[in-house]
Amino acid sequence: MCPGEELRGWQAAEPRRNPAVPAADVSASLGGAAVAIASNPYGIPKPLDAVYGEVTLELRVRVDVGPANSQIGFMLGGSTSGQSPVWKDEADTWRWADYTGGVSTGRDLRAIEGERCHVRAV
Repeated sequence: MCPGEELRGWQAAEPRRNPAVPAADVSASLGGAAVAIASNPYGIPKPLDAVYGEVTLELRVRVDVGPANSQIGFMLGGSTSGQSPVWKDEADTWRWADYTGGVSTGRDLRAIEGERCHVRAV
């Protein structure tokens, strides 16, 4: 994605249930960076051209404190099921997937306090 194109091309995963997609919010911007506010509980994917090799997903994200899950990840090969290396659980904790010995184990990162945090998944 190129600067200035961060908000283009997002789609509601289940448009009949909630068509909302990210909207720019200049008032919440940090240092002129693009800010998107999303409230679709069913997912908001953005199709990208095929890439090969190492892929990096990097963003600053804030989720509300509450009993809902939030996931950040990839949907590979047109699949509707995602690979979420980072997620927020019902206990308001950011967690990450640690693949040890071929088994995915959730590890705690930090508590959710309603603040923005930097996420970088490679």
